[in-house]
Amino acid sequence: DDVADKTNDALLFYSITRRNLQSRRVDDLESHFYWITPQGWLLMLHRASHATCLWNPFTRQRIGLPSDQEEFLTKSTTRCLLSHTPTDPNCTVLVVNCRDTVFWYCHPEGDRWKKHTYESGALGERRGDVIGGMKALTAVGGEFHTYFRTHSTCYSVVILKFLPDPTCSRKFRLVIHAIMSTPGPGRAAPC
Repeated sequence: DDVADKTNDALLFYSITRRNLQSRRVDDLESHFYWITPQGWLLMLHRASHATCLWNPFTRQRIGLPSDQEEFLTKSTTRCLLSHTPTDPNCTVLVVNCRDTVFWYCHPEGDRWKKHTYESGALGERRGDVIGGMKALTAVGGEFHTYFRTHSTCYSVVILKFLPDPTCSRKFRLVIHAIMSTPGPGRAAPC
């Protein structure tokens, strides 16, 4: 029974580099909320103190982050991404609100989380499309990339950079041409 109890408490992690499934008992998770980043690190929030850190479940390395004084992590539906590995001095930790036009960001070992509210109209046609695009952000080369619908058949690729403040730029527009079943050319609305 003791062995079964230890197995039931274990979490499964998949290592992409090692291409295998690893089972680990992680006592630290009992007192924390956590969010898994696409980069494999966990953003951890201590339930009582609201202290946050990034934790690597494979190496058990911890990197301190500012405390969540606003309690935005537990009051919002959020997603966390990293611009670089957390040991890189240029790393930005980005937490996106999945239901509103706001995100928070900080740097490892930084002193506070910064809140940024953005205007959805500046990025896309509909607020819901913009929030959906922000939920789909991906980190590439130290920047965050996504796409937004700007019209029923047009999409813009948007890049979010921290220079050091958040800056969005449109990279290019993609127009989707509909193929009509009746004779005549396909038409797309202008972007």
